[in-house]
Amino acid sequence: MVLRPARYAPTCCALHATLLDIPPGIGKSVFLLDLLHRLACMRRTVVLLSDLTYPSALLFQPAGDGGGVFAADNPIEFKEELNDPNTW
Repeated sequence: MVLRPARYAPTCCALHATLLDIPPGIGKSVFLLDLLHRLACMRRTVVLLSDLTYPSALLFQPAGDGGGVFAADNPIEFKEELNDPNTW
């Protein structure tokens, strides 16, 4: 498995991304969903943007932060969260 920085990041945000460069069918989507679940259990804020998994951007916030799960057609709706270095 090779981890390398992704080349694309929206110009609106100080976003850091990682690209998993591994063969198809090895479980990348399952790995990411498991990671999302673990981060949610740790009460972390997560933004999920994946055309393959879900057509909208999803924001997961802990209950103490006015939390819940929110969807948006455009990830710019989550600009504040994307600019927060603690957001995954």
